[in-house]
Amino acid sequence: HSVVSSGDKALAPFESPATLSIDTEFIWTSSKTEAECCCRLRIYKLNFDYAVTIVSEVLENPGRSITEEAETLIHLVCDRFRLTTNKLMWIEHYPAGYLKDDATYDEVMLTPGKLSCRRISQQKLEELLRVKLE
Repeated sequence: HSVVSSGDKALAPFESPATLSIDTEFIWTSSKTEAECCCRLRIYKLNFDYAVTIVSEVLENPGRSITEEAETLIHLVCDRFRLTTNKLMWIEHYPAGYLKDDATYDEVMLTPGKLSCRRISQQKLEELLRVKLE
C-alpha cells in the first residue's frame, strides 16, 4: 500500500475546508523498544474517502519519535480509525524548536519495505486543507 501524495489529483484543494474529525493525544507501545510513545494526532477529512493525517511530536513523548515509529504509527492509526493508506496523506509535524527554529511538515510516502519523505510548507498544507494550522 502507498500513502497518497500531494501530487495525487484526488488531493487537489477542495472548494470547502477540510473537516477536523480527530484532534487527540495518541499513545502506542513501540514494538522495537516496548516503551510507550505518544504524539498529537489530527485527522482532517477532505471528503468521504480521503483524509490528511498530521502527527505532531510532543515534548512529553517518553519513547521513540514519530519519525522512528512512522511505519508502525501509520498502520496503527489506519487500523484504529478505519483509514485506507492509499486514500491518506500522512504528515509528520515537528513544532518550532524541535528540528529547526520554525515548525516543519514532512509528507511521508509508504511503499512496500520503504518510507520516503519530502518537506511540504505549512502554507501549501493550509491551501490543501483550506484551514489555518496552529
